Amino acid sequence: MVLVHEIGHALGIAHSASPNAIMFAFYQHEIRGLDVDDINAVQYLYGRKNKYDSIPKSTTASAIPKTTTTIRSTTFILVKK
Repeated sequence: MVLVHEIGHALGIAHSASPNAIMFAFYQHEIRGLDVDDINAVQYLYGRKNKYDSIPKSTTASAIPKTTTTIRSTTFILVKK
């Protein structure tokens, strides 16, 4: 775990205040995975993985169907009795 901690420093991550994080300043126990604080630190520096598919870079004009939209409006007048 010390090596993973030092790699975190090489990536630019500072010590964490979370005792369960790999980047905690003091080695306390065996860590079984990345803490939320470790993940947030990496995502803050390098960005999150995009959860959406990317938009295609180009499309042809014939692939886009033509549509016409008509807007209809109705006006109501309320009369007090």
